[in-house]
Amino acid sequence: NIYILVLFRIVMKVKAKGNRNIILIGAIAVILILTVLIVYFIGNKPSEQEQALSRCLNMTGSNEKNLCFAVDNKSASYCDVISEQTMKDECYTSVGEVSGDEEICKMINRMSQMYSCYNRVAMAKQHPEVCAVIIDQYYRANCYTYVAVKSKNITVCDGLTNNYYKNSCYDSVRSIQ
Repeated sequence: NIYILVLFRIVMKVKAKGNRNIILIGAIAVILILTVLIVYFIGNKPSEQEQALSRCLNMTGSNEKNLCFAVDNKSASYCDVISEQTMKDECYTSVGEVSGDEEICKMINRMSQMYSCYNRVAMAKQHPEVCAVIIDQYYRANCYTYVAVKSKNITVCDGLTNNYYKNSCYDSVRSIQ
């Protein structure tokens, strides 16, 4: 409003001086209006944190909201209050992956989901030593293979002791090179 009042006063003073000055004033007015609009829209854009909060709050169920908050905040404490066990385990897996904390995987009840958690953490961090804690040979081989392929590092396969799985790992890495 103050910009319009100032612009109006300038136009009234310049009106007597001729059309050339009116064109100049018009150009200044357009620049002022564009500046005000740009400042308004940039200043009113929600932050990434506000957008994430809004996204989580708009989810329908409380379990889904807690999973969303857990991942966004990289905090397993939100997973603790999820009532449905499968979703709780998936929550721990997702938080382990985004936080890079394999200790969270120990909170998972189902072994296959726990192994999946270790696998996702190992891939996210590209640290094959995370795979070593997996007891089941098949899941451990998958973990090493996924890390080897993602990192394009064939020497990761050397962490496998079973020759069949080791050769399969080598083949997988070679197929992407």
